Amino acid sequence: MKKGGVLSVILFIFLGLRFFSSFIGGPDIDKVISNAVKSGNKELAKLSDAPGFNSGRCYRDGSKKGIVFEYVYSEDFAPEEIDENEMKAELMKKFKGNADIKKIGELGIHYKFIFKKPDGQVLCSVTISSSELEM
Repeated sequence: MKKGGVLSVILFIFLGLRFFSSFIGGPDIDKVISNAVKSGNKELAKLSDAPGFNSGRCYRDGSKKGIVFEYVYSEDFAPEEIDENEMKAELMKKFKGNADIKKIGELGIHYKFIFKKPDGQVLCSVTISSSELEM
């Protein structure tokens, strides 16, 4: 696994979550998720300039109270595998104790992070539940 690339994505995710957590404020979960998805996609558009990544997108997790971040590595940077437990541990380290992330968890919203190879093969899929975000 190319640790530097994965860790840089984690930092990018963390900054993006902090950015759109500012949209929390009302009880309308659908609106919060909609705003988060819009903001997430705006932040992910910046990822296209980052070395090692081909694309990314953010969308609602079906009809669930969740947000999905999907990242596609570029051909020359895609790792052979990503350990899901290690990725989740790294994400949780970044989120731990963050007041904005805790607010999101209190609303019952979960996050799913999907990392793919350029051919669409899923390297790693990590879900962080709302209860894990409440820390």
